[in-house]
Amino acid sequence: NIECFAITEQTDTARALGWIILMDRKSGQAEIGYILCPEAQGKGYALEAGKALIRHAFGVRKIRRLYADIDPDNAGSIALVERLGFQYEGRLRGAWKTHIGVRDSLMYGLLAQDLAS
Repeated sequence: NIECFAITEQTDTARALGWIILMDRKSGQAEIGYILCPEAQGKGYALEAGKALIRHAFGVRKIRRLYADIDPDNAGSIALVERLGFQYEGRLRGAWKTHIGVRDSLMYGLLAQDLAS
């Protein structure tokens, strides 16, 4: 199951600034992903959308664990998931073959009980 939501301004919901996605993986687990257009980055849209997605995943969907798979050079994404409460779980070496070569992947996870503490 995949759920994809547009990220918009409250005053202009007709124009998407990006999207945030929840992708079911193993039973009770889902991966999050997101992207914003460059002019919308750094303005708190992804943080607000991430908080809403977390509430939806844990509250409505009853997901047990969320995780994010992030390129080590993506400092903005790392900062975002850390602000959302995700914890660093490890580095997968050589996990992705991309247009810029083989890349590592940083794994961040969030459990519902993490939000209560």
